[in-house]
Amino acid sequence: MKTELNQIAARVREYQQRAGLSDEALCKKYRGLGSTKTYQKILSGDFAEMDVERWFVEYQQVLTLVEMVATSTALDEPEYDDLRAAVSVRVAVTDALSETGNNRFVLVTGEPGTGKTVSARLLAARFGRKIALAEADQTWKSESVSPMLAALSRAVGAASPSQGASVALGKLVEVLKASPVCLVIDEGHHLGPAQLNILKTLINQTPCQIVLLAKPDLWGRLTKSAYAEAQQLILNRLSERVPLESPASNDVEKFLGRRLKFKDGALKPCAKVLAERARQYGAWNFVNLVSRKARQLAGDEPVDNELFIRAITAAQATR
Repeated sequence: MKTELNQIAARVREYQQRAGLSDEALCKKYRGLGSTKTYQKILSGDFAEMDVERWFVEYQQVLTLVEMVATSTALDEPEYDDLRAAVSVRVAVTDALSETGNNRFVLVTGEPGTGKTVSARLLAARFGRKIALAEADQTWKSESVSPMLAALSRAVGAASPSQGASVALGKLVEVLKASPVCLVIDEGHHLGPAQLNILKTLINQTPCQIVLLAKPDLWGRLTKSAYAEAQQLILNRLSERVPLESPASNDVEKFLGRRLKFKDGALKPCAKVLAERARQYGAWNFVNLVSRKARQLAGDEPVDNELFIRAITAAQATR
């Protein structure tokens, strides 16, 4: 585990160098790294008087967040935290965290750019060690559930046994019983019936909560006969389904007002036009792109309607 922890720290270091962050700025942004002294010790392989198991879990969490940031073009978290998508997901998860019965499954659905991945990062930032992040990929679609179990085991800081899926599942259940967390799984549309049944088992056998963020087509698949057994997730395990949509005009206005300086009276109509275009060109990702284009065009000057339309046109040309 010490070697793995050191390797995780090294991967975080690579991100730090690309982002141009100091140790102080990095540790402030990702509090799971601990102090700069702790971060330096782990990087150097000095684990004296250190709870390696605890830091392994913390650093796994930070690495997942870092990888999400590196692969996402989404907007900065502080500017998104009080917007509709983030708030609706947070409220649903807060309700699930307080649930003592079976209703501990939250399904968040939305097209790319509607805020799913950013919402996952915000949950981790707000709830800290109560959240364990994982990201599904194409390997989770196979008939074998082993790739999924290995990823979930890493997310909660458990070694994944090599004896087979049933042993890995048993170990994961054991860990979640002893230290319950909320599993937040991004890219959940990669899950097939067998993988969804694993989630049902975890809810049935542990006190954990599960948040699955996926494209809307997963909801349609859950109504098909091939998913009959997994349908219990939405029939009697579902705490809430949160459908995310393209940003509304008032949210776009709030976001732009934090990013740009507008001439008097220009912000509201610019936000309205951008919200309409965002439905076609990529939701929040497009809003973020337009804000950057407008900033480049305006420099230190306030943005007016004409300049903002030029920014939208420039952004559309990249789509």
